Amino acid sequence: MECRSCAATNDDDSLFCESCGAELERTCDACGATRKPSARFCRKCGHSFEADPPTTEAAKSGAASPQDGEQAAVRPGDRAGKRAHHSYTPRHLAEKILSSKAALEGERKEVTVLFADVKSSMELSEQLDPEDWHIILDRFFEILTEGVHRFEGNVNQYTGDGIMALFGAPIAHEDHANRACYAALYLRDALKQYTDSLRAERGLSISVRMGINTGEVIVGKIGDDLRMDYTAQGHTVGLAQRMESLAEPGSALLAENTIKSVEGYFALRDLGKTRVKGVEQPVRMAELEGVGEMRTRFDRSRARGLSKFVGRHDESQRLEAALARALEGDGQVVGVVANAGAGKSRLCYEFLESCRSRGIRVNTSTGVPHGQAVPLQPVLELYREIFGISREDDDAQARQKIAGTLAQTSAEELEHLPLLYDFLRVPDSAQPAPQLSEEDRGRELMGLLRRMTAARSRREPAVIVFEDLHWVDPQTNAVIEWIVDAAASTRTLFVVNFRPEYRADWMSRTHYQQISLSPLDASAAGELLADWLGPDPSLVGFAELVRDRTGGNPFFMEEVVQAQIESGALVGSRGHFRLEHPVDALTIPSSVQNLLAARIDRLEEQSKRLLQAAAVLGDDVVEVLLADVSGIFFDTLRDHVHRLVQGEFLYEASLYPDLGYAFKHPLTREVAYGTLLRERRRELHAAAAQAIETRAGDAATAQAPLLAHHWEEAGRALEAAR
Repeated sequence: MECRSCAATNDDDSLFCESCGAELERTCDACGATRKPSARFCRKCGHSFEADPPTTEAAKSGAASPQDGEQAAVRPGDRAGKRAHHSYTPRHLAEKILSSKAALEGERKEVTVLFADVKSSMELSEQLDPEDWHIILDRFFEILTEGVHRFEGNVNQYTGDGIMALFGAPIAHEDHANRACYAALYLRDALKQYTDSLRAERGLSISVRMGINTGEVIVGKIGDDLRMDYTAQGHTVGLAQRMESLAEPGSALLAENTIKSVEGYFALRDLGKTRVKGVEQPVRMAELEGVGEMRTRFDRSRARGLSKFVGRHDESQRLEAALARALEGDGQVVGVVANAGAGKSRLCYEFLESCRSRGIRVNTSTGVPHGQAVPLQPVLELYREIFGISREDDDAQARQKIAGTLAQTSAEELEHLPLLYDFLRVPDSAQPAPQLSEEDRGRELMGLLRRMTAARSRREPAVIVFEDLHWVDPQTNAVIEWIVDAAASTRTLFVVNFRPEYRADWMSRTHYQQISLSPLDASAAGELLADWLGPDPSLVGFAELVRDRTGGNPFFMEEVVQAQIESGALVGSRGHFRLEHPVDALTIPSSVQNLLAARIDRLEEQSKRLLQAAAVLGDDVVEVLLADVSGIFFDTLRDHVHRLVQGEFLYEASLYPDLGYAFKHPLTREVAYGTLLRERRRELHAAAAQAIETRAGDAATAQAPLLAHHWEEAGRALEAAR
């Protein structure tokens, strides 16, 4: 039996995974009865536990691939399961939702909305017996639900012949627009397989159309049955529905906000601007055609022109020193750690360019935000690159390249080709891999990879860079550890980068060292902005405003500047910009807001609510006031504040007369505050005012401006005017 958490193989009678400890016992999705791990059908309702998910363009591209053993919500023909998927929520999503008070009470979020429906369903239903049409729609809804959940979207609504789905709520994702598009590609291909079979078997011509839009919504509560019941209404939702109604059969139509978010990551056919009912201005639209060339934010930055590389001299020298040791045969592993946007990818890119210029062999791979849905994909990409396999190569060509490379570098390992073919997903039926237990297979592979690394090192030095480890799945993490161990005592430098929340046991190895990136200091930030903007007199004070607003984060600075260019406030070209009008305040670009919101959502529930309370208190967060406003006891509060400090959300700003904290990054406070609904904000502001008055006593008059601010934000004008 395969574990759904780590994909390890366990005995059929196992209740917990022997590799990761995850619970293996399952329940029937249709009726809730417990099921044996070996069961194929439910003993209570007859529901089938077998699934046959389709292969899609998104899967082929590495965007997503079906996980072995993954169950569909409901199978067609289930007696007790008819329409049961209308209230089905995967366990891992349900746990996230139920552990989040904000998700239950409601909060403000930027999301991507997807609508999908069967075109001309009324006419089609007239051609069929109601029961037959019911069975067809059951399978249709099953495919839709499966595709949405695969990318951690939520089916918000089932219509008579379609669905409305949300990506980015209740749990924020920094790439929610990308996830919606990956889901649309998956659904397009999966539904085409289904409609093709209906055409062949029943002579029915059924087509599905989809519409996608991105924007801010208010998401609300869910019921006890875990059915999503969000109040996601208004322009964002309405425009997504309009896109669906305008889409050609078999296609997905994107509105302008989504286009801006996903351009480059996906192949789009621009349809220009069109008048849309209910929208004052013409709306830019595009048809989603496939997966694009870009995979990461850094790919996008590189496409529009990289900013000047500044402020990383010391970090670059440490990488060079590690490389020098590796070239001498003392293999090294270097981890580059920093928060999102601080420049991990840029540092690695500049270092790799330097290595390539010296003729040093370089191989790279990267994790992606939806990496949990793509087991081992980054590892497969890395080794496919090492063996010179391209996307255009079929399985036979891939095997030929693997065999050729192995013959040149490790001829003594040719007997293990079947195992290597199997590992790289190009098995050869003429040379099947040996039948081994999961443990033995892992041991054999680890030994093979270690020997291959050593043999390659004897032939030539190499630099391997693996980016964004915080996204990768457990299986990929296991292989990363193999590579770390294999690098020791070879001419290999293995460089990885990740965010601070990532942890791994291999970090204790003696040949590992870590480089931490801080935000750019004022001098480096000024140099970067000067190179980008230029010396025009209209820009006086603008660079300082950008630097202060973004806290010296290079990505945030670039996105804020880009937003000003797109809005028309900045005109010109690189190094020769000017301001068309004075800018007193800078709005947060959606790319930055999504990234910070997703990071906040990954906090434990109490830590998140504490951060929101701190955001209401403002720039100076006094501990005793935070306890009063949040309602959390001191012992618990200090534990969660400590976690927020460790996570670099807050830092200790004062010790006397009161222990106080401040936000590590100014934009984090704004995003945390922005997620609160108006009523919740008012409650917290009122609590803050009352706490300040109570603690200040007779000295409250000295706090009059601050008190007036909190009472005003609480909507209590009389108290504010006192």
